[in-house]
Amino acid sequence: MIKKLLLIFSLLGLAAAGAYAWRQMPKQDPYAGILKEKAMRSEFVLSIEEVGVIRAQKMVQIYTPFGGKITKILDDGSTVTKGQTVVWLDTEDVEKRLDEQITNLKSTKNELERQIEQLLKGLRSNSLRVESSAAELEFSRLKLFEVNRKLETIDLLVEQSIVAKADAQAQELKVQSEKYNALNSDLTFQKDIKDKEDDEMAQESELGRIKLRSLKAKKNIEDAQKKISQAEIKAPTDGLLILTERWDWQRSRNVKPQAGDQVWDNQSLGEIPDLSSMSIVSQVSEEDISKVSVGQEAKITLDAIKDIDFRAKVSQLGMAAIARINSPAAASLKQTTEDTGQKVFELNLALERADPRLRPGMTANVSIILETIPNALTLPISCVFRREGRPVVYLATPKGYRMQPVTLGRSNRDRVEILDGLNEGDEVFKKDFGQSEG
Repeated sequence: MIKKLLLIFSLLGLAAAGAYAWRQMPKQDPYAGILKEKAMRSEFVLSIEEVGVIRAQKMVQIYTPFGGKITKILDDGSTVTKGQTVVWLDTEDVEKRLDEQITNLKSTKNELERQIEQLLKGLRSNSLRVESSAAELEFSRLKLFEVNRKLETIDLLVEQSIVAKADAQAQELKVQSEKYNALNSDLTFQKDIKDKEDDEMAQESELGRIKLRSLKAKKNIEDAQKKISQAEIKAPTDGLLILTERWDWQRSRNVKPQAGDQVWDNQSLGEIPDLSSMSIVSQVSEEDISKVSVGQEAKITLDAIKDIDFRAKVSQLGMAAIARINSPAAASLKQTTEDTGQKVFELNLALERADPRLRPGMTANVSIILETIPNALTLPISCVFRREGRPVVYLATPKGYRMQPVTLGRSNRDRVEILDGLNEGDEVFKKDFGQSEG
């Protein structure tokens, strides 16, 4: 019985000690894990925030000399030297056409030789025929002259009644016969001349046609040989190879050229930019275009280079509004957000200094500076909430928080100016508690 009482008293003592220790432990702050921000005084920059893309002001394009298939191409971003091969095109079809044209040229050459030989034979034959016709014509004319002279003699003798008139009539018939023979010889002569000219013209026409085929075959051979020599596309200058994107309808996205792709004549495959002359292409909304002018300063930050800010100035403003989804930066960044129909103006910015780390295609965060306010009290916009149409913050207090109305001034993308309601160093919660106190 005594042992049981001792055990009970021991347990009670331990429970009392535990309760005392628990009461003495510090209570955990229920707001300790909620993020807070301090109201700070500093230079406050008002700006228009946009996204842009790094571009080279000067660049050399690389085009295909003829259509075909890519067998090999250097990787995007490769460093190349002038004269280095960057793209290899398949020459199998070109070499096949070259063999065909060489065979065609040989066949045409043989045909040309045969045609020339035939032409020479035709010329000799036609010349002989014409010479024979000319001789026959001359003979007919001489015979006609002879019978005419004899007729004149007979007529004189008839007048003197030496010969009978019937003899004169018989001679006249001979004259008429020889006239017919001479006329016929003349027609034959003229026909032979015409046939000779027509035959020579036809032969020369055929000869010209064969020569033309020969010239075409030679031209095709030269073109094929030229294509084979151009199948290895060389870098025109030293630099960085940037492959050109194009829309692929089958894949429904922009793609860069790769081995196996079919390309057409004079297609742009890439470019080699001048890295010493980089600029930024961006855009500004039509609501803000009136706030921007040429020469206005901007701050540039890059996702790819975290440790530095770049300074730039607006160098050119677009003259016509375009859809934001079609703006140069949106197209280069392949933005897939829903088209809101917002209109923008293209914007070009010139960097104040070159940097070897800059590369075409890099994403640039563009802050076009509108105004700089010195010693402004500001908070992150995410710390300001609205209650009953009024801006409020949740001010941290020793017991928790208190809803504090504030008067806001100007704001940029991240922070807002506090004109009244807070002091420098005040801490506010980044959470909407939805009530006045806690």
